[in-house]
Amino acid sequence: DWENLLLEIETLGRSELKSCESFLILIILHKLCLDYWISELDKNKLHWQGEVQNFRIQLNKKLTKSIYKKINLENLYLEAKEAFKQKSGLNAPDNCPYSFDDLTDN
Repeated sequence: DWENLLLEIETLGRSELKSCESFLILIILHKLCLDYWISELDKNKLHWQGEVQNFRIQLNKKLTKSIYKKINLENLYLEAKEAFKQKSGLNAPDNCPYSFDDLTDN
């Protein structure tokens, strides 16, 4: 019936949004590592770059205009910033240093 179909579509949309948000957090985290965790750069640069590229590919497969409009980059940055601090012991900039295009490589 129509009600169940609409519910399934809404649920799928929320799932896709959460997936895109997760990929963006991971991209931001790895870009922070590349840009600010200088002491680990020699050992991890290629790995971090590979992760950014992989997460971008996955994100771009799911990202739509309607999902893009719902994304709050600053909130996602706060999550990534906290993960970066826990991982590295370093502080990242207060505001996100990346544009949406930087993160999606568009």
